[in-house]
Amino acid sequence: MRALLAALVLAGGLPLSGHAQQAVQTETLHESRLPVALCNATTAIRVVADSTPADLFLSDNFKRRSVDIERIALQAGGAIERRRASIFPGDIECLDDYIATYLDVPAGHVLSRFMRWPKDAAAPVSLEVAADLGMSGPGIVFSAYYPTETVQQSRARLPAGLFLLLPEGVWDMPTSSVRAGTSPTGAPLLLVVQKDGAPRNVTVSIVETGRDPVALHRAELRLEGVAEKPEVAVLSTWRSRPAMRFAYRAPDNDNFLVVGVATCNPPHALSDDEVECHPLVRARVPSDSRDSSQWAWGVDRALIAIAEDGTRAFVATTDLKRSCLRVVPLRSSDVVDAPSACAFEVDGWVRGLGAVSDHEVLLLVTKGDNEPTYRLLRVRDL
Repeated sequence: MRALLAALVLAGGLPLSGHAQQAVQTETLHESRLPVALCNATTAIRVVADSTPADLFLSDNFKRRSVDIERIALQAGGAIERRRASIFPGDIECLDDYIATYLDVPAGHVLSRFMRWPKDAAAPVSLEVAADLGMSGPGIVFSAYYPTETVQQSRARLPAGLFLLLPEGVWDMPTSSVRAGTSPTGAPLLLVVQKDGAPRNVTVSIVETGRDPVALHRAELRLEGVAEKPEVAVLSTWRSRPAMRFAYRAPDNDNFLVVGVATCNPPHALSDDEVECHPLVRARVPSDSRDSSQWAWGVDRALIAIAEDGTRAFVATTDLKRSCLRVVPLRSSDVVDAPSACAFEVDGWVRGLGAVSDHEVLLLVTKGDNEPTYRLLRVRDL
């Protein structure tokens, strides 16, 4: 019995404390050196076979490129729907039902292909192809506007619809964006996060689409009750409202981070000078790095997550290549110290976290450095 318990702990089947009465249930949905990407709290896309020729860029081989993928979708009753398709190779990113592949090509560029895989569709629908561009939000792709081109020339290269041209002189590409309502004229409004390269300098802007290029107005971010400036911020939605995951260094100890989730008031017009957000939770967690660039991925890939109908948050941290999942109650008024005990612990780095409910998460973990093993875990009864 002792050997069996040890094996379960090593496999990630028990919480850190080893108390079997907690009965945390773990199901491995993917374990392979082929990658998997988490799209949202209930959906992931994994690569199941890669038949890409080693010499892909020979003309004949380029026509035979193919990667087989499988979409894993958790259903409301707990069942899992799996659907397979083939797509163009490259590093895979998915945000909700939008998919992008990024393939390094000669001359130092990246070939970006964008697709959409609606819930009931048999396979992804191809949208557009571009060079060196990526999604900042589901189906939202920005491109810098080059003054050497006319708008018509830019549009010949980047068709309208998916691609949004930034105003002339705006070179700070949005790192995150979310649809956030309409202007008084009926034009769609977006909230976007930009980072200009300076340390601890995250900015929020309002974008009005429906014009070419788009209009962008920088606004002041106000996090209710928070004096510190976020060093990382990522936009999403929660209960159909704009939401922001954020992190900043704990003011009293550089070895800790404060990570949080806030809902934001939708902008009323492009001219709004403030974006006000209201924290749902702020949790203080240990950090093994003082460089925000080293932990920025954690917020970007949901270091903290709350289910749509959730009353508590899940916080994931990694220390010495072993990851800990903690549970923190929602409390908007002050910072909560995350519990020292882990609700669940697993070997490897957490790369993605989605809260399905107050008691279930999807956890994406990588183990190994050069050729990592990807694991997608369904963890229940937390």
